[in-house]
Amino acid sequence: MMLLRAKEQAEGVIPESVSVRVPLLSLQGRIVVTNAGDEDYNGIYHCTGTNGNGFLFSKPRFHQRHQTIRRIMDHEMNGYAGTTVNEEIFPDGNSDRPLRCVICKRFSNSSTYWYMSKEVETEDGAVRQECSFWAHLMLRGMGTSDICRYPSQTSAVFSRDGREAWLALSPNQTMQSPIVELLV
Repeated sequence: MMLLRAKEQAEGVIPESVSVRVPLLSLQGRIVVTNAGDEDYNGIYHCTGTNGNGFLFSKPRFHQRHQTIRRIMDHEMNGYAGTTVNEEIFPDGNSDRPLRCVICKRFSNSSTYWYMSKEVETEDGAVRQECSFWAHLMLRGMGTSDICRYPSQTSAVFSRDGREAWLALSPNQTMQSPIVELLV
């Protein structure tokens, strides 16, 4: 027996209105990142999908948009109301989708770690991920099995081992490590 939505697609029937919501079986908790050495990473991450290694958490990067809004506000607050600021809200060539910051599991040789990366646009307009931080996976003794499915939390790792949970990757060794916590 075919599901109604699958039947509509198989027979080429176009519904008048889309009323079937496609569920994403993801984690409901949110992740908050603060005090990262790179301001783009700070914010609230939501579980937005999965990859071959587990859940993927992301948030949009509106850094360039914030700069534009700040400049406009500075002009208005300093009495430059007649001055207009003509700047792009999104980076060139990527106005259809904002760049994202992503937290996901990846392999490094034979081990799996959490990595924090951000999407950057290359000169030719392609989007690639630039990793800045990494963390060991939380083990079952560090929290419940449900909590261990989320990115490593600074409070759980620090209170247990006395070490930082998230560390900067080699090119970013001088960058301050972020504080990562679970919001329930």
